[in-house]
Amino acid sequence: MITSRIARLAVAALVSVSVIAPTLTAASAETELEPLGVTDPAVTSGMAWHLDAIGARIAWRSSLGAAVRVAVVDSGVDSTHPDLLGQVEDSVTCIGAAGSADECTPGGTDTDGHGTHVAGIIAARADDGIGVAGVAPRAKVLSVKALESRCDDASCTADGDAADLAAGVRWAIGEHVDIVNLSITAPYRLAPDLLDAIGEAWEAGAVVVLSAGSRVDQPTFFDVSSALLVTATDRSGGLASYAPRLPDDSIGVAAPGGLTTDTEYTCHHDGQPVGVVSSVPVDTGDGSGYECRGGTSMAAAQVSGGLALLMSMGFSRDEAVDRLL
Repeated sequence: MITSRIARLAVAALVSVSVIAPTLTAASAETELEPLGVTDPAVTSGMAWHLDAIGARIAWRSSLGAAVRVAVVDSGVDSTHPDLLGQVEDSVTCIGAAGSADECTPGGTDTDGHGTHVAGIIAARADDGIGVAGVAPRAKVLSVKALESRCDDASCTADGDAADLAAGVRWAIGEHVDIVNLSITAPYRLAPDLLDAIGEAWEAGAVVVLSAGSRVDQPTFFDVSSALLVTATDRSGGLASYAPRLPDDSIGVAAPGGLTTDTEYTCHHDGQPVGVVSSVPVDTGDGSGYECRGGTSMAAAQVSGGLALLMSMGFSRDEAVDRLL
């Protein structure tokens, strides 16, 4: 069980300051340690503002997330995406698995784009001259499809059954992953079977990173003691308008989620990039293979990436979570 604390994600302070230069304050480290230069256009242009907001490029001087495995339990991941080539270690689908990891089967196409977007935020390849860079670009992703779109156009988003999500978490446990990313929302509280699976992940040595949803009028998930909750900030660093304010007794982190969850203008607003840019399947959206989205889902992915940076340096699960909080 995680001790109740709430913090804002700042991986530069967690990694660079605490490990490379423990005598430096977070403020002085920002001036003495320069961000690592990369060739990814979204980074060099400033579009990937979230990376600098959390200090990821400074943290990269200490860690890139190598040897850490992150399960993305979502709508699937497009492993053929140019920015995810070689990043996806395995893919399964747990649609209809009814809570049992044994019922998950190989494969799983991402027809929605949400899972591919989340995976890119976590572990898209860096310094390859294209697209974006993930928070932990040397980490590996295991794609677990437990959500799917119910229509053929952008008018609906991926959803699914809690039992399938639970099966996906249990499959990830069986694969001995380090981190399970659950960028999901729910109308009320999580189903008991999913809560059980999250607890099983913690007991198995993994940590579940759980988005807090995007409804300020109906906070959810706040009774989950075995997961790290994530709410979202906007570009100014304040709580995003759609993001739940976590109670004081929550175990949580705030990370950039963008100005709005409205996909029509989350890339730019008044000339400023405000959405979180990442990969999507090339056959979705405008065909570019990249899209800006907003929400606690995007924030949770950054927290998973931050944990991967720490674990790659040799910190245990508990030590990494403690540093984040």
